[in-house]
Amino acid sequence: MVAISSPTAASNFLKDYSGAFKSMFNAETVYSLSGINRSDDQVWNVYSALVRATYDPIHRALVPSNMSAISSRFTQDFMKGLDELDLSAPDVSLHGFVHRTIYNASSTAFFGPNFPLNTYNDFMTFESGSPLIARHLGIFARSAATARDALFAEWDNHIIRNWVSEGNGYLEGAVGMMTEVYNELNQTNLTPEETSRLMGLTIWAIHANVMDLTTWVMCHLLIDKNTYTNACREIRAFVDEKFPNLEDITQIDLKTLESDNLPLLNSLIREVMRTKTNLGATRLATRDTVIRDDDQKAILIRKGEIVSVNIQGMHYSPEFHSEPECFKADRFVEEKASYKLYTYGVGKHAVRMLFRVHCKI
Repeated sequence: MVAISSPTAASNFLKDYSGAFKSMFNAETVYSLSGINRSDDQVWNVYSALVRATYDPIHRALVPSNMSAISSRFTQDFMKGLDELDLSAPDVSLHGFVHRTIYNASSTAFFGPNFPLNTYNDFMTFESGSPLIARHLGIFARSAATARDALFAEWDNHIIRNWVSEGNGYLEGAVGMMTEVYNELNQTNLTPEETSRLMGLTIWAIHANVMDLTTWVMCHLLIDKNTYTNACREIRAFVDEKFPNLEDITQIDLKTLESDNLPLLNSLIREVMRTKTNLGATRLATRDTVIRDDDQKAILIRKGEIVSVNIQGMHYSPEFHSEPECFKADRFVEEKASYKLYTYGVGKHAVRMLFRVHCKI
């Protein structure tokens, strides 16, 4: 096994689309979490079908420049969810505030107002037991597996009930991305049940990604009153200037979130991503190849070797960060990272949206 902790080598490795590597680790995880029942030699075929069907539609829809259609729907439903919460109560559940509110908002944003929100409890049961299932310890997560099967079945029924067969077909009320993914999966050699399970796994990933990141951000804010106060002050100033009418926030251009107007919030989110990510991309070499390091130095990779990006090695290296073992909310206000944070997906954009609305209220 080869572990890469050089930013240059990691970047070159992740940008290698020559076919020299395949993501067998991810394939095993998808196979386990989905509950698909196939022989072991079919694991890679299932994963390949999922990647082919989902990568392009999701990538196109979730880049900041194209995400406004989803983010505006998400923000509208998120604000409605906040209105329904009793924030004056002496004890407000963090899961209720973050998980349920995001689940409801993202469900309706991606799938329309008829999505079965009563599936939240099954979702959380599956989510909490998913690490055990992924590690083939399902005997300790039977309730999670049962909840997953019920969850995927309910989601599949929603898709069937709302599928319109005109033209190539589309999912009524859903964003175009989900229709594209479903159509692409149906064009593979997968069975209907396998398509249903991979579609369910895709929906689960969309929810879990944003929830986890947001929960960690909230946890750090709740234990650091100074950071919370400064972040809210920064966000209120930004929102008051740009969106004096709160409802207009649903039309925000997400590219403005990367601006210098929110340095502390952006730094806080990046610091959470830096400290809470344990695993990097892991791939199997399909042939002898070379990964280029700094100054074009060659790292020879043999066919059959497993190559992994050592995320923690990069994130906790004193070569890249001062006092890397400490959590510093303002770290990236002071420091300029010399590498990319190869973590999550579009989650950070949704987190920024959540905190702007929350602090404005």
